[in-house]
Amino acid sequence: MVEPPWGYSKVFGKRAKRKPKKQQHADLLKAIDDAMQWDQWSRVPIVAGPFSPEGIWDRYYDKAGRVVWIEAKVHPDRLSPAQVEFGRERRRQGIETYVIQVVEDLRGVGLLEKVQI
Repeated sequence: MVEPPWGYSKVFGKRAKRKPKKQQHADLLKAIDDAMQWDQWSRVPIVAGPFSPEGIWDRYYDKAGRVVWIEAKVHPDRLSPAQVEFGRERRRQGIETYVIQVVEDLRGVGLLEKVQI
């Protein structure tokens, strides 16, 4: 078993509940980035600005031609109507989309192959 580099207990331990929601979201994004990079996914940078689609999701990854969009949500957040539409449009285009609340969700949807969580 390979030890994941992102320090699960540090990110999602009891102390994470006391952090502000914005910091929990940043920690979750960092853990997702670390896990995906560990499994050789490439993160495609997203620049959000006035010309970005409304409801654009947090992360876009590519691995050997397979692309996925990921939206990180800290429980109990829900997708906004614009984010729901963004996800639907990507699925219509044949692109995989996932809403992730904990790093273990990445394995649950089959994105991580090498990492044992």
